Amino acid sequence: MIKRVFSTHPKFKAPSFYPEMNLLIVDKTEQSTAKQTRNSAGKSSLIEVINFVFGADSDKGAFYNKEVFQDDLFCIELAYNDTSFIVSRGASKKSRIYFNKRIDIELSIDIELEEDNELKLFYSSVNDWKKALGKYFFSIPTTGTSSKYNPSFRSLFSYFVRRDTSGGMSEPKKNARQQQLYDEQINLSFLLGLDWSLSSDFQVIRDKEKALRELKKSLKQGFLDTVIDTPANLRSQIAILEGKISEMQANLHVFNLLPEYQQYESELTKIGAQIKAYIDKNTIENELLNSLEQSIDEANSPGYESLQQLYQESLRVFPDIVKKRFEEVQAFHNSVVRNRKLYLQSEIERVKASISNRGKKIAELTERQTFIMNLLQTHGALEQYNKLNSDLLGKQAELEDLKKRLKTATDIEDAQPRLDMERAALTLKIGQNIQENSTFINKAIQRFESISSALFEQTGLLTVENTPNGILIDVSKQGDKSKGIKSMQIYCFDMTLISLLREQGSNIDFLVHDSHLFDSVDSRQVAHALIKGKELSQKYGFQYIITMNSDQIPYDYLPKEFDIESMIVLPRLTDTDDGGLFGFRF
Repeated sequence: MIKRVFSTHPKFKAPSFYPEMNLLIVDKTEQSTAKQTRNSAGKSSLIEVINFVFGADSDKGAFYNKEVFQDDLFCIELAYNDTSFIVSRGASKKSRIYFNKRIDIELSIDIELEEDNELKLFYSSVNDWKKALGKYFFSIPTTGTSSKYNPSFRSLFSYFVRRDTSGGMSEPKKNARQQQLYDEQINLSFLLGLDWSLSSDFQVIRDKEKALRELKKSLKQGFLDTVIDTPANLRSQIAILEGKISEMQANLHVFNLLPEYQQYESELTKIGAQIKAYIDKNTIENELLNSLEQSIDEANSPGYESLQQLYQESLRVFPDIVKKRFEEVQAFHNSVVRNRKLYLQSEIERVKASISNRGKKIAELTERQTFIMNLLQTHGALEQYNKLNSDLLGKQAELEDLKKRLKTATDIEDAQPRLDMERAALTLKIGQNIQENSTFINKAIQRFESISSALFEQTGLLTVENTPNGILIDVSKQGDKSKGIKSMQIYCFDMTLISLLREQGSNIDFLVHDSHLFDSVDSRQVAHALIKGKELSQKYGFQYIITMNSDQIPYDYLPKEFDIESMIVLPRLTDTDDGGLFGFRF
């Protein structure tokens, strides 16, 4: 329990607390003016200090982050098992928790400690501190939990030291305004002895459903158009593609590979060029042959009369030059004609031989050409084979992609029915768990009703309900729904929780209520709450701390034997500038 709250800041008031009922009071002084208020005297700040030292996240706007406190520690002296120790935390090193002694040894707390030689204190990380507190107060296992969502010390603790600044006074089942449904379900199930893992599993289902909704939304908006098709269409596409792949595999199976395909292709090209060249050459020489044969036919001597006439004419004109006889001239002419015919005949024979040789080569080349062409028609090239194989691999990859898309589409199509089945099965388990723990649940319901009846004629009801969205633990809103009624429902709920836990041997032994809980509450209910709080704290052995303005104390409705003055924490706070918890305004 809490013995003392103090600070290294010299002006901090450092209230000390009793083992059972405690009232931290703020008085209105005679010296105070009409403009002064008790609302900034530090009542809520005490709640913040307690939460800060017990591992709460550091709020940016919290008072301990102000420059005036940067070198200070905020401390709590705790008493457990006939011993006490001091726990401290400061703004300058928020990740550290300091201790004045080896609490790991004295309390058998599993925590790693190091020594700060400058401060002469031991320290650990805040995270290790919270784990140790979770195990010590609530028996939360520090290892071996496989669930994604687990009970947490901070969430459990916040039901016993509620913070109005975070919305902890809004309704009984919530310890904070932004508390998630799963956190509420898991931690309240834990506190009431139910199987909290079922609520954890329920949140896993919600996560899956959320992911499914996001996926469907993305598909609808076209962000994932590769899987937008229906399973039926994808199955048809797969069937068609599998047929094409089978056909391609069969073609490759019977494919006759010719490694020298390209060489043969090159040779075939060369042969074609050679044949063409030979044919072109023969065409030219055939024309030449015709010309030669025609020339040899025309290679005859002119007629005798023409030759004689030519001779006589030459003798008349050139008597001194032309001396030979006509016969000689004729003989010479005949000799020339004969020689020309012999030359033409030899050329004709040469051209014929050349044409014949080319014809033989053309025949040989044509035969080779035919062989190669037949070979290439019945065999394929490596390049062609590789292309066919590449095309096959491409189709096979396309098939795998389609199958993946089909799986995704099928998963999407089948996901919700599966999740509905999981949700139904889990709902059934939760119902069974509630039934199995009905004795304890009934005890909690009865305890809540008993506490509530001490405050109101028309009591509220603690309900534990199995819903399609998981377990619902709540207080029914009977009668007046005013803020005051809600506040007292929180009071009854918190008292129910701590009394049950103490009865079960839990180490959590203090409950702190801020004055905001009693705002708008009828003085008669405040009186009943104080009386019942004292009774329960004594009966179940826990410390009950209330912060309150002095004018909230319902003296007129308290019995004379209720010695409230003995429960008021010292020092008493006031509304003056130096009378608040911190001893000064800032």
